[in-house]
Amino acid sequence: MAQLASAESILQYVEPTAVLVLLIRLSWQGLIRRYKYFSAYLVISLCQVVVPLVFGLHLDSDVYARFYFFTEPVLWLSYLFVLLELFDHVFKDFPGIRSAGKLAVKIAVPVAIVAAGLTALPSIFHIAGASSLLRLYLVVERSVMVVILLVLAVVQALLLRFGLRLPKNTVHYSLGYAVFFGVLAAQGFFLSELGIQFATLTNTITITLAVACLLFWTFTLTREGEAVQVTAGPRLSEDQRQRMREQLMGVSNFMTQLRAGLKSKNTPPN
Repeated sequence: MAQLASAESILQYVEPTAVLVLLIRLSWQGLIRRYKYFSAYLVISLCQVVVPLVFGLHLDSDVYARFYFFTEPVLWLSYLFVLLELFDHVFKDFPGIRSAGKLAVKIAVPVAIVAAGLTALPSIFHIAGASSLLRLYLVVERSVMVVILLVLAVVQALLLRFGLRLPKNTVHYSLGYAVFFGVLAAQGFFLSELGIQFATLTNTITITLAVACLLFWTFTLTREGEAVQVTAGPRLSEDQRQRMREQLMGVSNFMTQLRAGLKSKNTPPN
């Protein structure tokens, strides 16, 4: 256990270093504006890690708890914007799917938060003190994670199933973020189910995998990667790829027409 705690302590410095290196790399490659919400998320996450280290906030202190409670919802919001940005990159040639997906995310996340809060309220009334706030917080956090994870799974399924041909950066960014966010979601789930006594183990595993994803992006996201087109998923013949693209385009056009029809119905006549 002492070795595990020591590894966790070292990784707490390795992770922000990896984030900083990735930010420098994105800036050097001229990709900050291309991935502006992802870059903003990296800055926020870097601040969340560095501030406690700079000011010596112990993880078990009340000051750190308040800092965490205020900053973590900001990260939830950044997850949402990164996901919306991902739709722009992956489905740029399919505006109907892009718009419908972004609308679904904007609706699903608030609904999940409200539903999670209402679900947790009955049990919270029987818990005294700060534990009631922590219980509500964990339930809402897990609900947000689950919704975003499900949407990410759908994005990856479409990306791989239809063998979309996209810039190499987009494919690497999308697949890497699915793994990265999946790791974060798994950490929240295991902590809420197994208890805080497993925090050291889950944190060590999570940070290790997160650093691996950060390094993966550092080496794969390049200026040239925006121009090079690659096919995601299994290799397909040109006929198969074209047929699948036409199918996806048909779905996209249907969603565009459906949305246009709903708008026309809701628009009052002059």
